[in-house]
Amino acid sequence: MRRPRLAPGFTVMTEPGTLWLVAGEDVRYRLGVADPTWLRDLLAHCDGTRTVDELATHPDARHTIERLYEERVLVDGTAAQAHAPVRAAYRVVGAGALADALRGTSGDIDVFVQDSLDHKALLAMNREALAARRRWMWITTGPGGRAYVGPLFVPDAGPCAACLLVHFKRLSPVPELYDAVLAHAGPIAASPFPEAALETTAAFARWKLSLAAQPMAPALYALHVIDVGELAITAHVPLADLECSECR
Repeated sequence: MRRPRLAPGFTVMTEPGTLWLVAGEDVRYRLGVADPTWLRDLLAHCDGTRTVDELATHPDARHTIERLYEERVLVDGTAAQAHAPVRAAYRVVGAGALADALRGTSGDIDVFVQDSLDHKALLAMNREALAARRRWMWITTGPGGRAYVGPLFVPDAGPCAACLLVHFKRLSPVPELYDAVLAHAGPIAASPFPEAALETTAAFARWKLSLAAQPMAPALYALHVIDVGELAITAHVPLADLECSECR
């Protein structure tokens, strides 16, 4: 279910029989409506936290939302905006040293842990979680020189794991590697990973997963990259792929 939000830069203005959406003189929309009050209130609630079902309290709301999506006045809310606190407990799916270090009690979040560059298994987990509408996180040391922690994937907001791989491939100096990994039919060996970096990754992942119980947790929805050499941690905003065949 989509969670619409007003695109940045638009100001809502009303006058009798008209609602204006203005983002500069050259970007403006004039919507004729007998009573602009309900439309103004609808747009005020389009903040990325509510689903279309929750917003559609007026008979014309759904059609209006669809039209404004087509014009890119409304865009999808982020995963962080859809955050709902849950018990900070998780179930580890996977094997290897990092999975063993993170193993804990069962909870509301699945944590898929990999020590190899097995994108086929990652996409299978992605499809399974989307079908079951489960929240989950991917943690991997598969790249070898770095580890990835997060983001928390949610079924109705933000990117999925397939979106993430698309952007990785676009940024890669060797994009054909991704096709080769997906086409590989046999087992994939675990990537070597130093003990100190493994401990850092496990400790950071435990802290990040603890944020699930907080009322606001933007860091939970970022992708964190841990560099093996310096043990430096960088945060990145993951982007949804608008043409993703898995979640769109």
